[in-house]
Amino acid sequence: MAILPKNSYPIADSTRVPMKLLDIVGLPWSAAKRLLGHGLKTLARGRFPANGALRAAFEAFSTDRSPANRRAFYEALLSSKLIVAAKRPAGGRGVEFVELAVGSEGGIIAFAHPDGLDQAVPEWSQAAAVEGRVLFRMALKKKRDFVLLDLFGTRLVFKGPDIGRLAAGGAPASDPAPAKLSGPGQTKWSRRDPAPSSRLLSVLGEEAARLGVSGCYLLGARLDDGAERAALVFKVHDEAGLASIRRYMESVDLRLKPEDWGGPVHVVAMTGPEIEPLRPLAVVVRS
Repeated sequence: MAILPKNSYPIADSTRVPMKLLDIVGLPWSAAKRLLGHGLKTLARGRFPANGALRAAFEAFSTDRSPANRRAFYEALLSSKLIVAAKRPAGGRGVEFVELAVGSEGGIIAFAHPDGLDQAVPEWSQAAAVEGRVLFRMALKKKRDFVLLDLFGTRLVFKGPDIGRLAAGGAPASDPAPAKLSGPGQTKWSRRDPAPSSRLLSVLGEEAARLGVSGCYLLGARLDDGAERAALVFKVHDEAGLASIRRYMESVDLRLKPEDWGGPVHVVAMTGPEIEPLRPLAVVVRS
């Protein structure tokens, strides 16, 4: 399970990157294919880049934001191999990037160190490394709204024209502020307080029935930073289920206003075993 930023949920409309654009840990495809077959935890320590030069450049820039340090940081970012959660589609000659969505926007998340990937999206057991500039080029080509980078625990979000600037080998117009992304095991679940309104439950139930979405539950969530949110939790079996969540939320957003939710909301996909302990706390939208 991954808890994503406010009003967000993982999606399966993945970016397919031709293998010729990927350099998976500097290995030929025959070797890379074997690596992708192993679990991330096995690979993380010895196979994926730790990006020591990028870490040093980022720390220097974070300490002293001089023009020289800024230039050195973005040069290191674009030339480093960043790690993305990925899957190779059956019979395909490409790699599907795992994406996430924030509201109606979709983007790519990448990590400078394997520890970040393991903590944020542990349900994805495969991964690949891609050069930073190629990552931004693919985001630009696929018209993604943002690129979220986890730089050794600090998360930066690049959006809009800045994606094009980085794809062209430059730097953003301004440096983004760190973003928050809660990891697994850092959320405390409870009954939603205050109780959801009848309008909210009616719209959620009607749209779930109309679109054939099942396994949908409403809970309360307290994040690791103490923030409290409503949480709409879905039982998902596969990537098609993730795509259905996005369609569902787009339909729900057309009918509900922010005040209908009673505050910010997280949308989370879980497996059946993850949901089962939470069922006594949940309001069932559609079982």
